[in-house]
Amino acid sequence: MSNVVSKVAVPYAEALLDLAKSAGTLKETTNDMNIVSQFLANSSDLKKFLGNPLITREAKKNVIKDILANRLVQVH
Repeated sequence: MSNVVSKVAVPYAEALLDLAKSAGTLKETTNDMNIVSQFLANSSDLKKFLGNPLITREAKKNVIKDILANRLVQVH
C-alpha cells in the first residue's frame, strides 16, 4: 500500500475496528473485510470497474451490494 493510501485508509480502518469492538461484532466484521479483500484481490475486472472515474459512485455501490449481499453478515 502506498504511503498516501495508507495515510487515508488507516484512520478509516481504525474507526471500523473501534466500532466493531464497541458493537461486539469484531469477529463478523473481520470476516466480512476478509471476504471483500479476497474479492478485490481475485477480480481484476472488479478492480478496473471500481477504479474507473467515468462510473458513478452510486453505480459502484450498487455493484458491490449485488456481489456481496449474501456473503456478508447483516448487522442492524
